[in-house]
Amino acid sequence: MTAPSRLLIIEPNSELTSPYQFFPNNFDIIRLTSTKTAFEKLASQDFSLFVVSTSFSPEKLTILLEALKNQFTDHVIPLLLVVDLNQPLSCVPGTYWGGKLGLLSSNTTKQQTLLTLDTIMSA
Repeated sequence: MTAPSRLLIIEPNSELTSPYQFFPNNFDIIRLTSTKTAFEKLASQDFSLFVVSTSFSPEKLTILLEALKNQFTDHVIPLLLVVDLNQPLSCVPGTYWGGKLGLLSSNTTKQQTLLTLDTIMSA
């Protein structure tokens, strides 16, 4: 039996469940609420998918995305950005992610989540 894919969710709002509740069971999910803890996990574990909330400040988000990009220089790990539509401001800094970038919102349905996952994981 193959090991499940490891998914890192970095979301400051620990009570936000959507769209995270729709991820398939074949993912080994690690959910963190701080970028500092995320940096520690990046140094010690490999991941097959990153899910990052845009609720972080633009500065923290940019630093986090740079760290994710620089951690894996030999291949691109798919990235999903999640925009919390309940927040008054969300920022998505411009970035190129090798065609493996998806965007979800707090209002994304299960079908949309699964389709987006399939698209970026197969890119």
